[in-house]
Amino acid sequence: MSRGYLPHRLAASLIAFALTGGAGPPSRFAEAAPPEPVSTGPLRIHPENRRYFTDGTGKAIYLAGSHTWFSIQGPDAAPERSAAFVDFIKSRGHNFTRVWSFYSYLIATPDSPDNTLMSPWPYLRTGPGTAADGGAKFDLTKPDPTYVERLRAFVRQARDRGIFCSIMLFGSYNQIRDKKFTNSSWHRGNNINPETSLLSTGSDFFEMFPDVLALQEAHVRHVIDALNEFDNIMWEVMNEAMDAPNASAWHHHILKVIRTYEATKPKQHLTGMTGGPDQSGAGRMSLSGADFVSPDNGTPGDYKNGGPAAYTGKVVLNDVDHLWGVSYDEALIRAWVWKTFTRGHHALFMEDRRVMNAAPLQSDDRIRYALGHTVNYSRRLDLARTTPRSDLSSTGYALADPGAEYLVYQPGSGAFTVNLAAGRYDFEWFDPVDGVVSATGTLRAATGDYTFVPPLAGEAVLYLKSAPPAFGIGSSK
Repeated sequence: MSRGYLPHRLAASLIAFALTGGAGPPSRFAEAAPPEPVSTGPLRIHPENRRYFTDGTGKAIYLAGSHTWFSIQGPDAAPERSAAFVDFIKSRGHNFTRVWSFYSYLIATPDSPDNTLMSPWPYLRTGPGTAADGGAKFDLTKPDPTYVERLRAFVRQARDRGIFCSIMLFGSYNQIRDKKFTNSSWHRGNNINPETSLLSTGSDFFEMFPDVLALQEAHVRHVIDALNEFDNIMWEVMNEAMDAPNASAWHHHILKVIRTYEATKPKQHLTGMTGGPDQSGAGRMSLSGADFVSPDNGTPGDYKNGGPAAYTGKVVLNDVDHLWGVSYDEALIRAWVWKTFTRGHHALFMEDRRVMNAAPLQSDDRIRYALGHTVNYSRRLDLARTTPRSDLSSTGYALADPGAEYLVYQPGSGAFTVNLAAGRYDFEWFDPVDGVVSATGTLRAATGDYTFVPPLAGEAVLYLKSAPPAFGIGSSK
């Protein structure tokens, strides 16, 4: 079968047609599809299957999606661009994004190595005095209403399109580490607040000086006040700060501030912590009060290959950002999406700035559609009952509720086995490269290993669901 890349809209129509049995219009990837309701309450950890989230409906929820730095701040973050980005990831079937925050006013990116001026800011630039970039100094006690309006608008747009958001409260440690802290609004030379007189390096930010901590806590409460009404949010303290001195104690404190303050509000939301490439914050994240974590390269479990199947810790949002940084290696990352999904974790893709201001490349879109395809299958599976079972298939990648349904990923090529409970199953072969269903039918199986030969030359996804018999494929051992 040809693996030629299908045009986006044609591929979207074929996928939706195949996965719904041909009834009705495309419902997952078509840009004109009606929005799916997000939830009837903020996300919680699913009580029966703690790898996943749930909402007021009780259904198990898997999250997958793209995120990029400049979603609400920066040169590409005009309101119309932000709305277009939300529409863009929705049209690829995503249901999650991270919302970045910057408080360093100059930032460099892979495709723009020179410093890029960021705005709007969480704080007003009132002066008196001049900051390092030549603009007026910041007043950290005066929130900028434009920043809050952008944040609320983005979350509202995401909510209306069925997309959950992780809200970054304090940006990224990479913005303030080493000499970069001289560009931060928190540096003592860039604001008018005497409380920051001790802040001359990025590590000082985490020292929990009482006066500084009071300003940081006020910022947390202000963002919570602005967004508490929304169901489609979670809180992320800071991006990739686990190697910063005293970052763990500071994180624990901010997590406590979030929980204590939200307890006085109408809604309470989940909290998370993230590690970064080549950092070693695994133990500190797992022992924290966070509800979800994003592993780094120092985390045991090989998260570059999907992570461990036998895992009982916090919910894992497996993010390309914390494993490779920005990578558009299509074959590697697309396969990683399926590996992550079939290991019971959530998959996030780090975009660079080009997604905000350039037409998507076909290879990049194969990664994005893979995220949407896993969301699609997550809604068909009874996730509350399925668990990752690397032992059930010779491929090592399977989600299963034995006897009821199985989803198996073949990252290589050729025949593989699945250990099935006796029964009759509908089967579906899905092409994870082209994003189309290749074959469907039914089979009868005895208990034991069952050999499957994919109708594809290369990667394949097999979905099995308990059903009446019709005809068989494969052969029992």
